[in-house]
Amino acid sequence: MKSHNFKELAEKYGTPFYLFDFEILKNRIELLNNKLPKNAELCYAIKANAFLLQALKDLKILFEVCSTGELSICHKYNVNPNHIVFSGVVKNKRRYKKCVENAR
Repeated sequence: MKSHNFKELAEKYGTPFYLFDFEILKNRIELLNNKLPKNAELCYAIKANAFLLQALKDLKILFEVCSTGELSICHKYNVNPNHIVFSGVVKNKRRYKKCVENAR
């Protein structure tokens, strides 16, 4: 586990700030994947912290999106379309088609 000098980070970035250790995050995902039944998959809602896509896109997880904007973010980071779960309320075939076309 990496050691962080939080005082230096606070002085550099101000407070409050969020520190994400991508290695710890990746290790936690691997741990969860190993503990889950074989027929279960992790699914990350990108609206929580879309910037994490860059670090997570190549891991064995799915990405849940609810809007054209979120789908566009997935395209920006070249997320495998087979790993995207498009969900939410008030969706129909026409809306799905429009979102996919607008996200390209």
